[in-house]
This record gives sequence, C-alpha cells and structure tokens, in this order.
Amino acid sequence: MVLDMCRLLAAWLRDGMIDSLNDVLHAFAESSRFDPYLEKVSSGKSREHDDGWGVAAVGYGGNPSVVYQRMLEPIYSENSLRILDLVARRLRRYSEVYVLIHARKSSRNEPYGQDYTHPFMRLMDNGALWFAHNGGADKEALARVLGVYPWVRVDSELLGYFIMGLIDECVSGGGGLDECVGKAYAEGLRFIPGASGYNTGLLALVSKTASLYVSHKVLGNPSPELAEYYRIISYASREAVLAGSITIREYMPGSLRKSLNEGLLEPGVYRIGAGGLTRVASL
Repeated sequence: MVLDMCRLLAAWLRDGMIDSLNDVLHAFAESSRFDPYLEKVSSGKSREHDDGWGVAAVGYGGNPSVVYQRMLEPIYSENSLRILDLVARRLRRYSEVYVLIHARKSSRNEPYGQDYTHPFMRLMDNGALWFAHNGGADKEALARVLGVYPWVRVDSELLGYFIMGLIDECVSGGGGLDECVGKAYAEGLRFIPGASGYNTGLLALVSKTASLYVSHKVLGNPSPELAEYYRIISYASREAVLAGSITIREYMPGSLRKSLNEGLLEPGVYRIGAGGLTRVASL
C-alpha cells in the first residue's frame, strides 16, 4: 500500500500566546514547502506537501466561533499564505483558540481535489467533529464497514468517518468525550497497515465546549527513516500547547521555541488544552 505523506499540527493557545499564532501557522507552511524528513524517507523523490491543505479552529470570546477552510493550492503558495494571515487575524480576536491544521501529500492512487483535503468534518446533533490524518488506512475494509463505494473516497477520510461516527454514537449515548475518543481510536487501530502512521488530530465541539486531541503510533517495523518521519513533537507552556509532525521543529522561530518546553510523544491518544498534554488512551 502506498502511503499518504502529510503534515499536521494541533494547537491550543490563550491570552498573550495567541499573538504567536501567525508565526506558528507560517512555520507549519514552511515545513510543508521543504520537508527534509520527507526527502529522506522518499530517497530524494519528494520534499514538499503540495496537494492541498485545511484548517479547523474554535475561538472563544464568549460563545464558540468556528473557522473552517480548505484549499487545493499548496499551503505555501502566495494565495494560501494570504488566507493563513486572514485566519490568524480572525483568531487573534479571541482569548482562547483550538486549532487543527493539515497539509496533504497524496499518493497517486488516492483521489485529488479540494474535497479530499483534511480536516474532514462530521456534524452531530449537538456539535461537530473534525479529523485529520498522517498515514495510511485500509480503504476497502473501511468502505465495507461503512457501506460506501471506496474509489471516490480518501483512505483517511473513511478512517475519520469511522472514528467520528463511533464518537458521535458514544457521546449521544451519554459517554464522556475522553472515554468515547479512546474507545473509537482503539477500534480504528485495526485499519492501519504495517509500517504506517496512526498520527491524527481531532477537534471536537460538543455543545459549547471545544476539545482537541492528537494521536501517535507507527505500526509494524518501519525503517529508521520512516519512524523518524512519523515522530510527533510537542511544545508546552501555561498559555500554549502544540503537538504535530516533527518537521515543524525545523521552522519554529527560536524565540518561540525557547518559551516552550519541547518533547516527543510516546504512542497514545492525548488531549491538548489548559492542562497540557494528557494521555487519554494507550495505543
């Protein structure tokens, strides 16, 4: 199976750290323009994530306000950078923000177009979910479970709909969100092939409460280069928590990195927010 090679980032910021959001988003864009980890794992055949991008965010200045934008142009294109600036400007209005952003590098066997860019959204009776993935999934098996035609769908899209559907069902039945997320991710693990990543971001808005999650696991026995490519790096302080693809480390401004505690995630599902990084499930 040919894997989709993407980059993703989940971020929670509040108060003064929201002013750093533009730097964070542009660092992510630059990490998609030239990714030395992708260049290494592809033996020099690829180095950019240029098949579209998307962002989902929730800001608080009272009631929650949603930002959701997807584009087919590379995230580092002039037009995309202009849109990123608009997104950052909008989010700077708020005192607290939750952000999930993804840049796609699709395989030639996957559909291509704006509708296939992440994050994918599922509307709930009492909220919404957004899902983004870096890795591959068994599309045919997922399509059978979901009862859909596979070849007009992205593997990560079907994985997201499977996981989000389980979360929706669990929450609607009275389950707590952390518990529901952990159970859904455990079920989704069986669709991840060997030597592939279960690196995802999930943004949830249930009633008026936003929650942000990130997962990390590499299945099977990946090469050292692939294992390095799939690493998830984290940055944390009292006013900001970020977790995402390792490449962003190469582009984060030095002054911003110095203000945050840096780490690498162990396999698991983590909630991101005011409490830092909290593991809600093992993988």
